[in-house]
Amino acid sequence: MVRSKTTDKEAKSKPVKVAFKGFVECRLADHNRAKFELWREAHGVNDFWDDIHEKLMSNYKISFSYDSYNDAMTASLTCNNPDHPDAGWCLTARSDTIEEAIATLMFKDEVLLQHGWTENAQATISKSKWG
Repeated sequence: MVRSKTTDKEAKSKPVKVAFKGFVECRLADHNRAKFELWREAHGVNDFWDDIHEKLMSNYKISFSYDSYNDAMTASLTCNNPDHPDAGWCLTARSDTIEEAIATLMFKDEVLLQHGWTENAQATISKSKWG
């Protein structure tokens, strides 16, 4: 189980409000699927939880929801760190399952955008539930 390493002082500090700026455009094309599958195989379940824990501790918000329009599960990651260039931006991913939506979100963040959303975002068109 992943445990927080925050001190009592850090836990009690008042969070800074970051204004929402919008969504990062990062759609996945079919040619990304093979790269995603290789990356996913290299990561175990614990690695994904560690990635999520790291994001939460860095003042990101992670949420999950059902997207009825696309009939897909959605995972969202919003940067609430006022000192980060991506502050206020939200990155999303979707898939048939919540597990794959989370993995796709982490893949977009780590591999495609290399933790620099506003610097590295590129739009590619996809006509599937995955992306």
